[in-house]
Amino acid sequence: LRTTRAAVEKLNTTFHFRFAEADIERCEALGSVLEREKESLSHPRIKFSPPVCQDAATMISEFLDGVRGPKLPSIFFLDQFGYKDVPMSLLARLLSFQQCEVLTYLEVRKLSNFFTDKTKWKTFDAAFGDDSWRAALTLEDGRKREVKIAAIYADALSRNAGAKFTWRFAMKGAAVHRLADGGF
Repeated sequence: LRTTRAAVEKLNTTFHFRFAEADIERCEALGSVLEREKESLSHPRIKFSPPVCQDAATMISEFLDGVRGPKLPSIFFLDQFGYKDVPMSLLARLLSFQQCEVLTYLEVRKLSNFFTDKTKWKTFDAAFGDDSWRAALTLEDGRKREVKIAAIYADALSRNAGAKFTWRFAMKGAAVHRLADGGF
């Protein structure tokens, strides 16, 4: 958000932020953080909507259903918790717009720990857009499985969501240590 505050001075555009969190306690905590930061981020071209306490896929779908006419240039950062919050079909819908970029975070390290749980397979199929992720089931080495899952997800973003370009990124904390690796 602070990066946006600096960028808005250089760019002739308005930034609209919308946040969704399904967990009520986390949603309320997010609302408190935004309220606390509101003054430091205040700018006529930075707009905040209060966080919506529902899953991101539903909130984004409802938002897109309400948009009429040409879609404005957009960037979506989908920091999904786990694997079930952002189906590939939603990414495909977002990427169908001419001027839309999506940063999606899927933590492959934690995800691979649940691959053998068949009760989650339908949700994994939705997250990847197909069952291609199952090719990683046979890998017993954790790091090799993570690398394979990441490659499959990148391929699925292109094949099932229409992504023209994919590349991985990692999130780092204030001390520049890696918090998580799994963004695309």
